Amino acid sequence: MRLLQDSNTERIRIRCQLGVHSRDGIYSVDAAGIFKLLKPVQVSPDLVRTFAVQVGVPAVYPYLRAELQMAARRLGLKPPILQLFRPEGQGLLDGGTPAA
Repeated sequence: MRLLQDSNTERIRIRCQLGVHSRDGIYSVDAAGIFKLLKPVQVSPDLVRTFAVQVGVPAVYPYLRAELQMAARRLGLKPPILQLFRPEGQGLLDGGTPAA
C-alpha cells in the first residue's frame, strides 16, 4: 500500500493506493478521504502523518477492499481476500512506505 497525504488549514486529504498480486492477475485500486477541520488551524506534517495512518487509512481501507472485490467480479475472476488492516503490519508506522 502506498499512502499519500496533504493538508491545508481547512482539511486533511489522504489517498491510498493498493496493489495486489494474485494467481489471476495484478490489481491496482485506490481510494481517498477528505477530512474537514472544524476551524482553520495549521497542522504539523508529523501530526498529519499520524492522523493519516491512525485515522485516515482505517477509514478508507474498506473502500479499497470493496473496489478490489468489484474489479475482480467485473473481470469474472475470483476476488482476492485481503487481511484486516493493521498499520503496524503495513510498514506505515515505521516509515516503510513513502508518503507524498
